[in-house]
Parts: sequence; C-alpha cells; structure tokens
Amino acid sequence: IGLDALEASDRDRRYRLDEEQIRLDLTEVEVALATDRIQADRLRLERDRERRLATAGIAADEALAIAELRLRETEEGILYNEQRRSRLEEHLQLARNRREAFMTSMAEVPPRLVDEVLEPLIRSVGVAEKSSLEVRAEYSSRQLRCPIDGMARRVTASDGQHVLEGEPLLEVQSRSCRDVVVWMADGSGWPEVQRGDLIDLRRNRALGALIESRVVSIGAAIEALPQALWLDPRTPEYGRPILARLAQDDLVPGERLSAEFSRRDGK
Repeated sequence: IGLDALEASDRDRRYRLDEEQIRLDLTEVEVALATDRIQADRLRLERDRERRLATAGIAADEALAIAELRLRETEEGILYNEQRRSRLEEHLQLARNRREAFMTSMAEVPPRLVDEVLEPLIRSVGVAEKSSLEVRAEYSSRQLRCPIDGMARRVTASDGQHVLEGEPLLEVQSRSCRDVVVWMADGSGWPEVQRGDLIDLRRNRALGALIESRVVSIGAAIEALPQALWLDPRTPEYGRPILARLAQDDLVPGERLSAEFSRRDGK
C-alpha cells in the first residue's frame, strides 16, 4: 500500500471514528430521554395523588411540594436532553457529510484496515442502539391506547416483579358510575319487575335523598349475593340480580344503597 493510500485510510478512519462516537453519544441521550419520560409519568401520578390527598386534608402540603419538585427536576432534565439531542443530530449530519465528501473526492476507495479502536466502538454503538430500542418500546407500551381517568382498585404486580406479556398489572375503576345491581330477595313483596320499571335508590348515609333509576335487565335465575352483603357471614343469602341505570353518573363504585320499587310508566 502506498503512502497516499495509507494517509487516505487514516483520514477515513478518523472520519468514521468521529461519526461513530457521535452516534454513540446520540444513542445514550435517547436512552436517557426515554428513561426520564417513564420516570416523569410516574412522578405525575405521584404528584396528582399527593394533590388529592392534600386537598382532602389527609396528607401534608410538604409531600405535595416534594412530588412537584421531583417532577420539575425530571422535566428540566428531559428538556436539556432534547436540546442536546438536537445538537448531536446536527453534528452527526455534519460528520457524515464530511466523510462522504472525502470519499467522493478520492480517485479510489481507500482500503479499510482492521482497527483496534474503531471496531469496538462500532460494536458499542450497536449495543447502545439495541438498549435504546428496548427502552423506547417500554415507554410506548406504557401509553394507554384508550386513556381513562380513575382510581386503582387492585394492584396485581409490584416493582421489580417479572410479568408475562398481556398479564394485568392493576385494575382501574371509574370515579363515578350510573349502573347499579339491585338484589331482589325472595319474599321481598315486590311485584314482578319488568324492563323499564322505575326503582328508587336511597343512600344509607342520607335517608332523605332518593335517586331514580330504571330497570335495564333482569337476571334469569336466583343467585347467591356477594358475601359482603350477607347479614350473617356464616349464612349465604340469595336473590335475583337486577341491573338498573341512573339518568346520569351519580354513584361511587362500590357504594351500597337500599332500593324501593317505585312504579311503571303510566301507572
């Protein structure tokens, strides 16, 4: 190999080294961005929870202030890395253009020799890019395809626990609802209930408050009531389930009410 060829190979090596180093830095920034976004999502949930507790007088304002501070610091880190990523993308494009311009100016492509510095760097870039894809996939999987607002009813997995794809992590229930299951016990004295009948619901904590509901469907058979509704935990109780619906959301999920048959339309 002549001296000119060796010099050309050396310049090509330096251009490639610059480009691969920038690619590695860019990939590491993208991993940090994806990780911080996941953390920011968690901190927003924590901040919102502390805000509700503070508003209800259950938690101190200091806990809310700490949650807001942690979220603000994370969001500032995201903004910094986004700006850094933009600069690295510009530098990467400049490095790529410089190398391609050099290759175009050469009468023949310089030989690429085995490089003890460049080859490990290229492998490091490949590993970092794979990590970036994994973290970004994790972030994408956390985005609910049908976002809802509600309360966690039951948590089925804890931090660090291995779960299979599709396995539920928690159950979320709405903050309010309009459907209620009424259990009609044998011997209740109610007439034969039909779809469209009106049923008055009464909140146990406010005996004077009546809520009007309409029968949507009637269970086909007598069933055992949920154990939480038994008067005696040792004695099962049975009834026919009736699904009734309010005109608007006015109930808290899990709320217990008493029910009275009201009337049929036109009677």
